[in-house]
Amino acid sequence: MGTVRIFLPALIFIITAAASHTTPEISHNKDPAHTNHEVGTSFNYSPLQACLSLGGSEPWTDLITPLSHPTYYATVNHQWNLRIEKVYPLAYFLPRTARDVQNIVRCGLAEQIPLIPNSGGHSYEALSFGNNDTLVVDLRLMDAVTLLDDGVTAHLEPGALLGPIYAKLWIAGKR
Repeated sequence: MGTVRIFLPALIFIITAAASHTTPEISHNKDPAHTNHEVGTSFNYSPLQACLSLGGSEPWTDLITPLSHPTYYATVNHQWNLRIEKVYPLAYFLPRTARDVQNIVRCGLAEQIPLIPNSGGHSYEALSFGNNDTLVVDLRLMDAVTLLDDGVTAHLEPGALLGPIYAKLWIAGKR
């Protein structure tokens, strides 16, 4: 039977985020005028951007806010479960490397911004949506699936979805 190695930085991120009290509380604010777009206009992103930049990440392309990338923000903020009120997180960060994950955890803790991991959005309870005061770390760009030389072990990054995983493993290993 083959084994799957979980991408260690993502596991560390989840543990660190849990330890930093980032459990989301779903907003029940029914006032449509109170959206994160208003909150986003008063939130100062500069310290977070500076911290990410110092760590080697690309905050001007990977940090998606309602102000910096309004159309892309609307795309990544797609929430499919209509039974739960839509939330507007402060921002989305789309890491590309383990170093980016480490940077956002370090910078989020330093700036006291609650972080919510999203590695596929499979939570029916909407736990990966966060709330209007959180930053969602969306791991969708870290989706590599690699079959190792032994032919039965795979390395999966945390943004890999089941359909592409099955397809890539079938093509690589015919199993």
